[in-house]
Amino acid sequence: MRLVASALAIAVALAAADARADGLSPDQVRRVVVLHVAIVRACYELAVQRTPGLQGTITLSWDVTPRGLVEHAAIASSTVHDATLEKCMLDKLTTWHFPSNDAPTHIAAYPFVFAASP
Repeated sequence: MRLVASALAIAVALAAADARADGLSPDQVRRVVVLHVAIVRACYELAVQRTPGLQGTITLSWDVTPRGLVEHAAIASSTVHDATLEKCMLDKLTTWHFPSNDAPTHIAAYPFVFAASP
């Protein structure tokens, strides 16, 4: 999926939803991420204002509690290497609410690809 905001684009894809048994489905995770793409885009737009041409991939990992809260959010990997953008994304991620479930869910790798649109 490719989402474009003015001259900026963010591609969001679920690479690995390493969900534990009875945890959230990859589709449930994807739906929540898609609901929050605008706020991730806002983090990126601020970063591009500071560093024109900034691009790359930031892969996040996190756990979702049975109550749907985010815990243990972390940068799994980054080719962007912009600490402010990475912190913004983590700060926003920790406010997201996922559906309640009987078991916790571990998201091992969820990549966000940032690039200027042609």
